[in-house]
Amino acid sequence: LDEDFLTSSSDEPKNLNHERDFFRQAMRVSAWDQYVLVSTLCSSIGFNTVQFYNLHADHEGIFLFEKFVAPLIRTTAGISCLNGLYATMVFSVSILYGKTALGMEKDPEYDIFLDNTLKQRKQAFTSFSRCLGLFALLVVFVLSESLPTKIAPVIGI
Repeated sequence: LDEDFLTSSSDEPKNLNHERDFFRQAMRVSAWDQYVLVSTLCSSIGFNTVQFYNLHADHEGIFLFEKFVAPLIRTTAGISCLNGLYATMVFSVSILYGKTALGMEKDPEYDIFLDNTLKQRKQAFTSFSRCLGLFALLVVFVLSESLPTKIAPVIGI
């Protein structure tokens, strides 16, 4: 631990007003950064898939692929994108407010914020999990559809 952090310019110990372990709480808030990063990446890929996805050339004009597979891929991508956006927004605001409150030593307000947003953060984590699961499913769908029709039956797709 850096001794300069705990001492003032007169080498007397600082009075830390907060009762909790500041570093532990700061690490907790910083851990939410990973949810934001992964959710943003999955949302971006899902959004691009919705906008720019095209069927493999061998599958164009085939009823099953045009009427079922392509819409399924776009729908999966869209739902993944929306779940990721929700998770990104909730965790971003939580990080912003949490770091600000901790930095300003507003522990009571930080505790109230955590209590009041517990439901939203749980929903955001559920959305994050859905986003990630749908992204994995999307990868499987796109890779499966991109196989030429001559190869797909051979490997069981």
